[in-house]
Amino acid sequence: RKDSQQQVKIRGHRVELGEVEAAVAGCPGVKGAVAVVAGERERSVVHAFVVADEGADVDPAGVLSRVAGLLPSYFVPHDVTVLDEWPLSANGKVDRKALAGMAPEAAPSASSLSEPATEAERAVASVWEELLDAGPVGRESNFFELGGDSLMAMRMTSALEKRLGFKIGLQEFISDPTVAGICQKIDTTCGDTYEEGTL
Repeated sequence: RKDSQQQVKIRGHRVELGEVEAAVAGCPGVKGAVAVVAGERERSVVHAFVVADEGADVDPAGVLSRVAGLLPSYFVPHDVTVLDEWPLSANGKVDRKALAGMAPEAAPSASSLSEPATEAERAVASVWEELLDAGPVGRESNFFELGGDSLMAMRMTSALEKRLGFKIGLQEFISDPTVAGICQKIDTTCGDTYEEGTL
């Protein structure tokens, strides 16, 4: 019998946390993995926590990139957090509730958004709003917390290159999936000298 806690629904998709954990645990340097869901219903996402093999250095962005090639887009965790050890419950099992409480906070409310500061950031935010049917998008808004997934991320990077001339790899994007993060990585293109006319 399957553990009901291991099967969850994320934005209409049924997600098997056990499959997420197996994919993450199969990444180099990962000793063990646990996946949990956190966030309000419309903002709920999967978070993965890992404990590394002794002496291993696990790169969260690398794990996400690898897992994105193995699982359906809606199975891919929003983020990966590396722990020294697992929090345990009174009966000695991994405390999933404690892990959920350790998950990164959800996206900030619209009233607390920091507006895009440059023409480049405004252009990227505009693409996100169109692709995700979301708004407003701030410079620190997280693509995945706004409802994006790995498939949408690939479409987004393709749209940025095609429409705006911005080039960024998927793994680079995953390491800091914010408007500001994109423009920081490609600042030779996304500087204050960005010409709005390229739109």
